[in-house]
Amino acid sequence: DGASIGNVVGVEIDENGMQVNSPTFSFPAIKKSANGYDYNALKTQLTQIKQKFPEAADMVVAPQDQIKYDIVIQVMDRCREQGFPNISISG
Repeated sequence: DGASIGNVVGVEIDENGMQVNSPTFSFPAIKKSANGYDYNALKTQLTQIKQKFPEAADMVVAPQDQIKYDIVIQVMDRCREQGFPNISISG
C-alpha cells in the first residue's frame, strides 16, 4: 500500500522551477532555465521514487497561481507517464 511512502508525493511549480517532495527522498529543486521547465529532470526524479516504491500511485501537483495551465498539464502528463495515475491539484 502507498502508506509506506508517507502517503503523499508532490510536485510544486513556481516561476523559478519545480520541486519534487517525498517523505523518503530529498531532491534538489529543478531550476527553470531560459528554455523553460526541465521535464526530463522531473521524470528522472519521479522514476527514482517509482523504482523504490512501485506501488505508489498518488501525486499532488501544486502550482502557484501565476503558473500557466499548459505547464500544469505538462507536469501532470509526466507524472502519469512515470506511473502516478492518481493526480490531485492543490492550490
